[in-house]
Amino acid sequence: MTSKELKAWRQKNGYSQARLAKALGVITLTVSRWERGVREIPSFLYLALECLDMKRKLSKRVVKYPKQREGLLLDKTKPEVKYLIQMKGGGETRRQRARKVYLKTSMKGGKKHGKG
Repeated sequence: MTSKELKAWRQKNGYSQARLAKALGVITLTVSRWERGVREIPSFLYLALECLDMKRKLSKRVVKYPKQREGLLLDKTKPEVKYLIQMKGGGETRRQRARKVYLKTSMKGGKKHGKG
């Protein structure tokens, strides 16, 4: 990767020198030196930039569903989530399951509890 390519990537992805430096764990002066060609760009920088790009793309996808990003909301359309919900008991709360069991046992024999 050349210094021009680094600067082009940074501007294309909306990073300032300071923000890119913070994301890479270096100081701003280092990024500036890489871009000016004063300092040699490390060979692994290309991989680090790819990781930052992937992280940015993933965060854009999740912004639509912020609760899902926090882990508060499951995507119930995914097959693996459907399977886990079935294994757990249909995604019901304990109270809902207890009520179902109570209703099943109280309805045996065709008799209803309560007034009647």
